[in-house]
Amino acid sequence: MNKIFVLLFTFFSFTFFSCNNDHKKTSAEVNENTPVEEDEIVQREIQPGEMYHDVTYYENRAVKMEGNMIDGKKEGKWMAFHENGMPWSETSFEDGISEGPTTTWYPSGVKHYTGAYKNGQRSGNWKFYDEDGALEKEENY
Repeated sequence: MNKIFVLLFTFFSFTFFSCNNDHKKTSAEVNENTPVEEDEIVQREIQPGEMYHDVTYYENRAVKMEGNMIDGKKEGKWMAFHENGMPWSETSFEDGISEGPTTTWYPSGVKHYTGAYKNGQRSGNWKFYDEDGALEKEENY
């Protein structure tokens, strides 16, 4: 009887802890010289306060967005790309909040607008351009 109790206790304990929803984040190190589906990915646990590089992809395997993260928040320079691979935007972040200069481009590569953020809000002079690169307007915040 004791053996059955120990066996059942072990089984249910294992099942309970395996179903825990508190998943730990991992970092993937990817070989950039091979297509995404053929990469060898090595995963390791990310420690609290540790910076890691985050990359998301379009279905065509082009990079959609990339930058550094700390504790799930964007940190430093982040780049976003159009599906054709051209830059979409470059913005800096501090503790997950937009901070500093930002630039955005049309899919053609022509600058769309430039400006700066302070504490996540538009700040200072912003310039907006049409798809031919001609200045359309300026706004101060």
